Amino acid sequence: MASKYKLRQTARADLKEIGRYTLKYHGKIQLDKYLNDFKERFELLGDNPCFGRPRDDIKAGYHSSDCGVHVVFYLIQKEYVEILAILHKSMIPERHL
Repeated sequence: MASKYKLRQTARADLKEIGRYTLKYHGKIQLDKYLNDFKERFELLGDNPCFGRPRDDIKAGYHSSDCGVHVVFYLIQKEYVEILAILHKSMIPERHL
């Protein structure tokens, strides 16, 4: 079965940065947990695009969904959700999106 989500290059870069930071400061067990949590969240959003909340305050069509200490930002496309970015909750989305 094809995935119902796609990661933009910016989201891939966010995951790599989260991975580097987590591995350095929290270890491989936490890294594996984060990566699993993100995969589950992406699949949930792919199956239920309206699970997150609209974020028209940032840009028309944007949505977000909390995932632990991070927030996944995405767009709902016709056949899939497009993951735009994964930001730490302490980050100001308007500065990074």
